[in-house]
Amino acid sequence: MNLHRPSVWQVRGDKRKAGWGYFERVLASFGWRMHHFVQGVLALVLVALLPCGALTAQEGWLQQTGAASEYLYWVNGVGYSIDRAGSAAAAVTTAEHLSGEVSLPTHLIVTRDAQGELIPVGGASFSVTRIGANAFAGRDKVTRVLLGREVQKLEARAFAECTSLVSVAFQGASEPEAAADAFSGAGVERVERAGAKVVEFTSPTGHGKLVAMLNGRLVKSGVAAEAGELVITATADANYLIATRGRRNGVYTSSDVGVEVDGSAVANAAAVVSGEGKTVEVRVQLDGTKGTRIEVAFMPCMVRLDFGVLQSEARVFTENNAGSSKLDYVKGGTLSATVDNASVRAGDGVEFGAKVVYKAAPGVETTISLDNLGKPVWSVDVWRVGGEDKEGEVSERFSRLCDGQPVHVRFKRTKFLVRYNQGGELGHVTFDGVAINGGKEGWFISGTTSTFTPTWYIGNSVGVAANGIWVRGKELQLLEDTYVEHFISPYSKPILVKVVTGPGELVVKHGSTELSQRAVLTAGTRIRVEAKPEQGAELRSLTLRGVPIAIVDRKRGADVEATVVNDASFRMFATFAEAGKQVVTIAEEGLSAVYVERDGVALRNGDVVKPGDRLLIKSKLVLAESGIRRYALLSLMVNGAPFTSGDVYVVGKDDVNISAIASNYKKDVPKPSFLTYQVLGPGALSFGTLGAASPITPSVGFTPVATPTGDARLVRLTANGKSIQSGAPFKGFSAGEDVYVEAVFAPRGAYVWGLNVIGAGYVEVRRNGERLRPGAEVHEGEQLTVVARASSASGTDGELELLTVNGVPIESGRVYTVPGGQDVAVEATFGSKNTQRILLAQLGSGEVTLQAGGVAKAFPYVASAGELFKVKAKASTGWQLRKLLWGSQPIEDGAENLLAGTGDVTVFAHFAEESQEDKQYLYLPIVPGGRVVVSSDGKLLGSATEVRAGQVLTIEMRPDAGFRPGAVYVNGDWLSGSKYVVPSKGDVEVKAIFRRPDAVTIALVQVGNGLLQATQGGEALRHGAVIGTRDAGGTVSVPANVAVTAKAGVRQQLVSLTVDGEEVASGASKVERSYTLESSAIKGDVAVK
Repeated sequence: MNLHRPSVWQVRGDKRKAGWGYFERVLASFGWRMHHFVQGVLALVLVALLPCGALTAQEGWLQQTGAASEYLYWVNGVGYSIDRAGSAAAAVTTAEHLSGEVSLPTHLIVTRDAQGELIPVGGASFSVTRIGANAFAGRDKVTRVLLGREVQKLEARAFAECTSLVSVAFQGASEPEAAADAFSGAGVERVERAGAKVVEFTSPTGHGKLVAMLNGRLVKSGVAAEAGELVITATADANYLIATRGRRNGVYTSSDVGVEVDGSAVANAAAVVSGEGKTVEVRVQLDGTKGTRIEVAFMPCMVRLDFGVLQSEARVFTENNAGSSKLDYVKGGTLSATVDNASVRAGDGVEFGAKVVYKAAPGVETTISLDNLGKPVWSVDVWRVGGEDKEGEVSERFSRLCDGQPVHVRFKRTKFLVRYNQGGELGHVTFDGVAINGGKEGWFISGTTSTFTPTWYIGNSVGVAANGIWVRGKELQLLEDTYVEHFISPYSKPILVKVVTGPGELVVKHGSTELSQRAVLTAGTRIRVEAKPEQGAELRSLTLRGVPIAIVDRKRGADVEATVVNDASFRMFATFAEAGKQVVTIAEEGLSAVYVERDGVALRNGDVVKPGDRLLIKSKLVLAESGIRRYALLSLMVNGAPFTSGDVYVVGKDDVNISAIASNYKKDVPKPSFLTYQVLGPGALSFGTLGAASPITPSVGFTPVATPTGDARLVRLTANGKSIQSGAPFKGFSAGEDVYVEAVFAPRGAYVWGLNVIGAGYVEVRRNGERLRPGAEVHEGEQLTVVARASSASGTDGELELLTVNGVPIESGRVYTVPGGQDVAVEATFGSKNTQRILLAQLGSGEVTLQAGGVAKAFPYVASAGELFKVKAKASTGWQLRKLLWGSQPIEDGAENLLAGTGDVTVFAHFAEESQEDKQYLYLPIVPGGRVVVSSDGKLLGSATEVRAGQVLTIEMRPDAGFRPGAVYVNGDWLSGSKYVVPSKGDVEVKAIFRRPDAVTIALVQVGNGLLQATQGGEALRHGAVIGTRDAGGTVSVPANVAVTAKAGVRQQLVSLTVDGEEVASGASKVERSYTLESSAIKGDVAVK
């Protein structure tokens, strides 16, 4: 029924025209009497004396029908329906103009006239007990609602689509019961207690946008405080900057970010701020016990100047008294800037329209070239004076940009010296078509680019280095004097190769004897390697034979021992850099070549990078094959984690350490297996005379020896992700299969996290926004965000198949709380989107086997269409099987006729010690469309986490983009609200269904032991699967019938089978029931239990 109340101003206008008689007729047409109107006016006087919620004359009242219970009363824009018999009232509708904050009364005060009709004057009290269906639906200008003390229930879509809503608060003793879709599409997801502490975030200056996520969900200012992480992304409008007033020249700089928390400037304890001046990310850790206010200031832009001399100042040879040469930096010239004849510095800001004049003055025998990180900004001719590159100036007037155009000057010499040394007259290199013999030198024009091509006559060519950069097979541009070293080893013994970049040195000793470059070594002997940075510099990376060495103290360097392996050379890379600079380091073993690009410009070992830089990293073979040999690329690692060549790496706040290993074998034999390894933490790993890239065979195998340093402990030792024993021979690999061994060590009393990646993909673990390297220490209670992504390199079609933490499957992006007393193991499996696989995740000690057609299959198994599977789980001695899942569905040990459907399926087995039989566990199966977040006492809980009887769990649904919350089931029962109390016995299994507005989905909920499966068109359906479509008008289309099968487990009976709440099969005597749901009968989402 459409209800309409006459406007007070309309009625008043009619009265002026026709007098009171006409006004009475208007009232009568609505069923009103004159004394009603008079009493209504009287209520204006009485309302001040009545309790909150007394009806007021200005709102009026209206009789809907003749039924006594069908009256609609209006109070401050909210319409109430009164149940005359039950002395109760409900808010059932709202005025279209309703906006801002709305406070609902606890009681309505009304009375009756002589005819028994309710009138708005003091009298009977009606408690407001519920918010009716759609009462506030679509009121997108309402921001806050305060419920009366007697409200007990929020009906369907009570606050749906209230997009501006930030708070619905209750005042009663208990939280009202809310329908599952009470807040569908609203700005909030639940009711909070009135007076609760809130989190506010605002921009007092405007001119920007704030987007906030609290514990992974989108929130608005005024949300109730809760423990966790608040992430605010602030984006400034055009011509504005996120900034505060700087200390220099009264200008704005983006280095002074204008963010305040609770009225104080940001401190590390309060928040972490990252990003540039146009977009800033603020991360605040909340404890949930107090309110918090965050302010972000958007200020008018001023031009921030960015200019200076590029790092590539010319390096030249200097001779010492002993006659030997080394490379030193020389100053190529200066670059200065002025505004209105006043000197300014890089980082200063200037007003719009200001004219900035840059002046470059070259040094001795240098020329000028203006550059923007390798890309020309203005013509070099601008700097020419009198036809010579002596000095020059250029100016620019700014008008709209927040940041000035970067202006960098590169000073170049006209020619550079190339000196070649190979330790004898055994060969030469060719550069720019000119051959340089051993011990000789040549002059080349500045900027010449070519590839060093080595030639040798005796022995093995190990490689070529130029100024500490491994360059064999790479192009090198001459921007400085260059010292080329060509390493040639005898046929029978390895030689020492030291590749040093930056201000530092490598000292290698055998016993007390210092070994020189190219020293001939003997396999199996022990050598000591010392990496010593110069004053003010730091050791950034040290790699021995392709294996990165952990650096404990950058300023002190490193001092380690190693065993010489049987190969042509023992190659070691050391990169040093000035303190405070962030650099990229590259180490290449064998005939591997690493290429790194930033914005299309190649980077070399030791080049400076900054947070946010996107680096394209590729690893290639120098040679695919030669006359008698083939070459194989074995591994590519970035900051201790496997990396896929061709992917983009986003720089964090640390250096970027890259290492690659390749090996070779004879053409006339099958490819052998190769050994690669990595050491994380304080310890060492050795294999006798074998090393990285050494060939191995399954018949002989290898013996790994993991030795902790000092009182450290060995956390884990794995080969291709599987645990192996230190000191024991290992032969568990196939011919031609490469083996990657990883040893993780931890200081005594500390716990660390480790990583195993299978397939083409990358995993990040972040703590408080900071990326952690594998092997980093973690502590109990810390929250780690685990993100896994498949490779985006050209030619890959991968996807994340399985991500586990300590054996438990989790979704990418989930926050994991570090448990006490154990390390954290992260494993990610990536595979092809076009391949369906059965994978295994296991927690505890036991064995899980997979069968198809009666034949045992190994995990991961590539499934074929129509295959039926059987899963068995056998616990080890002293252990018992606690939970077994097929995807998200519980199954019993020995379950058979399991359908895979489409997509990958993960079998999860949880084995627990028999002595812990009375413990209770929380399980969170992974379901499509979002994730369920469970917390207790402010701590996030993960799957297979121990819980206790009486513990209160807070359960929240967090849908992915394009999905909406559906329902949450706990141990098979629908959960009303967000709180659940752990029962006295038994585990807690939480399962959710997320829905799409354009799709029809099916929910499969199981109670007890057994098997519940559904199919459509012969294809297996999983919980949350799409079975049809829904158009914008709500019309449902389901292409085929849905068949449901429920089979009781061993010593179990099938009690009931229900579809959408309707029981379709029952009877304890039955073990198995089937039911077909006709497609024509499906009108919406389907729930099967």
